[in-house]
Amino acid sequence: MRGGVSSKLAWGGALAVALGVALWAGARASRPPEAPPALTHRDVPAGPARRETQGFVGVAVSESVEIRAPFEGRLEQLTVRPGDAVAAGEELGRLDPRPVQQEATMAEARLAAAEAEVSRVELEAREAGETLARYLRSPAGAFSEQELATARHQEQSARIRLTAAQAQVRERRAVLAQSRQRLEEATLRAPCAGKVVERRVDPGGWVGGGVLLLRLLREGPVQVRFAIPEEALGEVRVGSPVWVELPSLGRTVKGHVREVAPEVDAASRMVFAQAVFEAQGEVEGLVVGTSARVLSPGAQAR
Repeated sequence: MRGGVSSKLAWGGALAVALGVALWAGARASRPPEAPPALTHRDVPAGPARRETQGFVGVAVSESVEIRAPFEGRLEQLTVRPGDAVAAGEELGRLDPRPVQQEATMAEARLAAAEAEVSRVELEAREAGETLARYLRSPAGAFSEQELATARHQEQSARIRLTAAQAQVRERRAVLAQSRQRLEEATLRAPCAGKVVERRVDPGGWVGGGVLLLRLLREGPVQVRFAIPEEALGEVRVGSPVWVELPSLGRTVKGHVREVAPEVDAASRMVFAQAVFEAQGEVEGLVVGTSARVLSPGAQAR
């Protein structure tokens, strides 16, 4: 959907991550290290394999999709609200299609006129070509050099006009296709299955092209985005096992690191990473945007 959808991670808690990391870093600098918090999950390893670490502050995230107005117009309908579950391809609303329908009708008329012009010029080109061929087949001296030159000029001119007319047909077909595409885009549809988490506007008003209308959370696993200080980069690698404390659920869940950014964020001097849960059933009910703490059992004490 042109101008309607753009896929990205819903990092609405990015500010919470930055603040949490700042508090964590300040706490380390201002007081002696505290004992690590107790992990409540029954599978947390015990003994020497579990090393003390204060962990990394993070936030629960999920991939989101933005539904934007494909073009400027009046928002005729918007049939979903935050919390509604939608299926892929489901109609979400509609912009007033009448202006685009008029554009398409005019584009069809212009295309028909251009195609008629091609037919007319094709006939002229064929006649000019036949005339030139007849002159060239005639015995020497049957036609003057002036007559032969005129026939050649008329044949060449007809071919040039035909090329221009054919180009105009291609151009007007493209304009018609664009109008039909806009007409199709006037009906807003969900690009994937998910849940509506944000509705920015109400129907009846005028919206500009590209204006955000809705945001969906794509149906899929919830993950955790967290920040790693520069000095702790050696503790986390892609595939590393982690334990994720989820205060909102009152539990700690096993996971592993899925992604680590290839560079340090210049402003925060942090590297952002993402962890996934081993069993999504253990985090059922986890709300996107809630806080989390990522613990690396194999990390050395800092």
